[in-house]
Amino acid sequence: DHRYSAADEFILISLAQRGRACIHQDNREVNLAAGEFCLYDTRKPYQLSFTEHFQQTVIRIPYRTLVDRTGLLDNPTALR
Repeated sequence: DHRYSAADEFILISLAQRGRACIHQDNREVNLAAGEFCLYDTRKPYQLSFTEHFQQTVIRIPYRTLVDRTGLLDNPTALR
């Protein structure tokens, strides 16, 4: 059982379920519609913008776990 603190670093996966949203990170902008998803990194500033009612599911994965298991993620931010 691991309890996360504010100092933990995560990759967030935002899966859009309804409406539209825009995610900004690392000078990138991703527009999401229902059925699409985006990765963003809690170690860096990010902004979510909504132009209408938006519903999403967010999956939070510890950054180190994802890197250790995949060996990927040089810069996974604001990518659809």
